[in-house]
Amino acid sequence: MSSVGFVASGKSFRCTATLIGKRTVLTAAHCVSSDVPAINAAYFDVNGTWTGYNVTATATHPNYDADQKINDLALVRLLETPPVQATPVSTAVPQDGWKVKLYGAGYTGDNANDPGVMRIADNTVGAVGKLRLAFYGNTGAVGNLCFGDSGGPTFTVLNGKPAQIGVHSFIKKDCATGEGYDVRLDPFVPWLESTSAGDVLVADGIAPTVTIDSPFADATIIGDVKIVASAKDERALAKIEVHVDNKLVGEAQAAKVEVTASLEPGRHAVRVTAYDAGGNTATAQIPITVEAPAEPPPPPEPQTTAKPIDPVPSDPQPITPPATPDDTPRLLEGGCAVASRAVAGHDVAATPPTLLVLLSLLLACALVGRRRRRPR
Repeated sequence: MSSVGFVASGKSFRCTATLIGKRTVLTAAHCVSSDVPAINAAYFDVNGTWTGYNVTATATHPNYDADQKINDLALVRLLETPPVQATPVSTAVPQDGWKVKLYGAGYTGDNANDPGVMRIADNTVGAVGKLRLAFYGNTGAVGNLCFGDSGGPTFTVLNGKPAQIGVHSFIKKDCATGEGYDVRLDPFVPWLESTSAGDVLVADGIAPTVTIDSPFADATIIGDVKIVASAKDERALAKIEVHVDNKLVGEAQAAKVEVTASLEPGRHAVRVTAYDAGGNTATAQIPITVEAPAEPPPPPEPQTTAKPIDPVPSDPQPITPPATPDDTPRLLEGGCAVASRAVAGHDVAATPPTLLVLLSLLLACALVGRRRRRPR
């Protein structure tokens, strides 16, 4: 891999190193510490020729401890950009048993004198510590670390692409023992980014998380189904997709998606998948049941509470007004008009005593009238 080279003091080989940015080189801290000659160049294979590039600055991890062999990382800043493709560092947490390739330009044995040649060994992650990786074995097809391999990379394949997960730090006893140790890179990615001013290619090896917020699993829903899901990622979320029965029904390039789907009554599978910028995915799935809405009840019959009106006869009879007496009352002399009208119109239901009184009055009126008509 062309991104793997070595750093040197003058023309003397020092340690293996990896180009992880345009002008940023990653190696081990003990390769550039103050008790060794200063690093002044980095070499990479350009079209089959080892080509050197001047170093402008170096930086070791502030918590590097040579005695404890922890935080053994350093960055080297180049004056120019080499014409080689950098390899990303991984944010993924390594797992036991991962297949890896160990790169190194060091010695092939304890008594060998053959540095400066890039070699590759196959191995697997033997143990994962808080800040370290361990590799075991050094026989047959399995290779391990040796002197001069310090600062070199351990590569694995993530999402189909190579990514660096460790930096060679030390070996146990000697090369023949077959026990090498790396610095885990995933805890140190923030330091690499800040110290290099962002000149680091990062392989996002951590999948996003996704949650179906609504509906809940095994829910029974009447009518349309509203699906709400959310996702998050430690670096960059790309999109969220919503599928029902393996059919895409909605998506969003955001941390939350809301979709309303019209589904046939019955059992359905809702699946939500989140994607991050590194190509990692995460999926959540739930079953639901859809029921058709109930038919609305018929409208109530109208209620009549008013009493029906009697029909008008087709040939109505004329209403005859009460008869008016012909003898219109006149003012009579002697003041007897009221008495005579009552008798003539038969308007008074007379009782025997009353009749006697009336007859007396009529007789008196007649006598008076007779006297007035007598000639003088």
